[in-house]
Amino acid sequence: MSVWDWYFDTTSSNEPIEVEYSFDAGEREVTYYTDGSGHPSTPSSIELVRFKFKGIDITNLVWALVNSEAIEDLEFEINEFEDNGGGFDITDFFE
Repeated sequence: MSVWDWYFDTTSSNEPIEVEYSFDAGEREVTYYTDGSGHPSTPSSIELVRFKFKGIDITNLVWALVNSEAIEDLEFEINEFEDNGGGFDITDFFE
C-alpha cells in the first residue's frame, strides 16, 4: 500500500489528505513468444483505498462529497507519478 499527500483545497488548510492506494503497473506487450504467440500491453491502474485527514479515516465522507472529476484528476496524477518511476532516485541509495 502506498500513500499520497493530496492537497485538495489549498485555500482552506495546509494539511494534506492522506490517500492510501494500490498501484498495478500493468504488463508490457509481448510481441512474440517462442511459439509465435504474444499479447498486447495492459495499462497501469490505481485503486484508491482509504482517505485520512489528521489520522482520521474520512473515506466515506470523501466518496460522498467529492465530485468524480476531482477523483479522476487525483487518480491521473498518482498514476502519472507511478508510471514515471514513483519518485525513485538511485542517488538516494548512495552517500
